[in-house]
Order: sequence, then structure tokens, then C-alpha cells
Amino acid sequence: MLTITIPFEYYAKHQWLDAPDKYKHLRDLHEHLFKCSATLEVNKKDRELSFEEVRDFLNAHICPCFDRQSTTSSCEMMASLILDRIRKEYPNRRLSVMVSEDGGPYATASQMV
Repeated sequence: MLTITIPFEYYAKHQWLDAPDKYKHLRDLHEHLFKCSATLEVNKKDRELSFEEVRDFLNAHICPCFDRQSTTSSCEMMASLILDRIRKEYPNRRLSVMVSEDGGPYATASQMV
């Protein structure tokens, strides 16, 4: 299987409203640079999907949905939402999306066709 992986990022604030007392500071809005990547299956060796095409799609249709926004979404929820949007644009292929807080711990959502 061949894949391409495109990194992208956005700043956003989120909060964990039901955080346990041990992590109560996460109940407040706090900002992260969410560093992400999208991996898409390609069926041809010679630029079936160009890096630029996918990067332009992500920058035009994904980043504006999250950039500078406030949400209660976790990294797992964001990864799932992003995966669903990419799947609509690039159907019938294996996909995965990784979302991390500041380049550290991350969540991954995957779809196998």
C-alpha cells in the first residue's frame, strides 16, 4: 500500500468540562498549537494525489473550521471530525488523521475501506 502524509496545524482553545479534580485546570479554556497530519492511500506511484492538492484542501477546508476557535472537543473528537471531512473529498481509500497538542501526545482516527 502506498500513502502520502500531509502535515498541517492550527491554533485553538479547548476545555475538558468534566475533567476530574486531579486535572481541574483542564476545565478552563486553554490554547494549543494542534499539530496534525493526514495520511491518504494512493493507488498510483506517480502523484495520483499531489502533496499540494491535499495541502491546499486541508488549508482551505479543515484549518479554518478550527483555527482560533474554542471548543470542548478532545483530540480524538477533532481527529474523527477531520477524518470525516477528508473522506467526503477523497472517498474509497484508507485514511488516517493524527491530532496532537503542541506536537506532544496525539490521537489518531483511521478508516480502512
